[in-house]
Amino acid sequence: MADKSNSDLLNFYKKLGHDPDMEKLIDQNQAEQIRTKDNIIIQSRMAPFLESPFKKINILLKVSDAEGAKRQMNRPENKGRTFEEVLFLSKERLKEEKKRYRNLYNIKNHLDERNFDIVLNTTHLDKALTFQKIYFDIKLMLSL
Repeated sequence: MADKSNSDLLNFYKKLGHDPDMEKLIDQNQAEQIRTKDNIIIQSRMAPFLESPFKKINILLKVSDAEGAKRQMNRPENKGRTFEEVLFLSKERLKEEKKRYRNLYNIKNHLDERNFDIVLNTTHLDKALTFQKIYFDIKLMLSL
C-alpha cells in the first residue's frame, strides 16, 4: 500500500497516523481477503484479530531493536540516515502503532505473543534459516 501511494514507508505511516479512515480501509480490505480467500499469505498487524472461515496461522517474527535498525539501514528510504536515527524512528513508529491500534480498535498490544500461533526471534537468523524454521513450524501445525 505504501508503494501505491507513492510514499516511502515512514511517510506512509505518518499519513496513517493522521487518517484513521485510511487505516480502517486498509484493515477492511485485508479482512475481506482473509474472509474470502483460502491459502493466502497476508502481512498485517491486524490479521491475528480478524475472523477467518479457513484455518489461519498467525506468525510473529521478532528482532532486537538494534538488529532491526541494522536491517532497516539497507532500505532506500533510510539512505543517508545514521543508525541512531533509524533506531529512534523505528521505536517511535512502534509507539505510534500501539497508540493507533489502541485508539482505533481498543487493542492494547498488537504484538502480544499470545495472539500468535508461531513466534520466532530472528535476531540471530538469516533469511534462509528464518524461512526454514517457519516452514518446519507450519508443517508441524498442519499435521496436528
